Amino acid sequence: GSRLITREEFFRAVRITYKCVKDVALSDSLNIAHSGHIRQVQVGEVLEVLQGPAMDMSMGVCRIYGQSMRDGAKGWVTISGSQAGVFLVPGGNAFRVVHPQPLTQDANISATVALLK
Repeated sequence: GSRLITREEFFRAVRITYKCVKDVALSDSLNIAHSGHIRQVQVGEVLEVLQGPAMDMSMGVCRIYGQSMRDGAKGWVTISGSQAGVFLVPGGNAFRVVHPQPLTQDANISATVALLK
């Protein structure tokens, strides 16, 4: 039969992430003009979207409120600037292998296809 999924399982399934393709500021407010700098988001870093995208009407840029998968830092980040180009693109690998694990085609552990490192 069918089974209900937990809230955590649902949010894990619909997680939206962006990958940084150009260094950009992580700030504490949607409105850039009135925001404080938290830190730089670096190329290759992945952010989970917690809110948005939303427009900063004063600057005419689209921003997200996200959480860094690297260190858990939260803040507002510009997706693309009117003149500075694109900072974030949809996607990004949010997982990494920390211990070698066998990769199998089914639950049979003895039928290992490859070893993830």
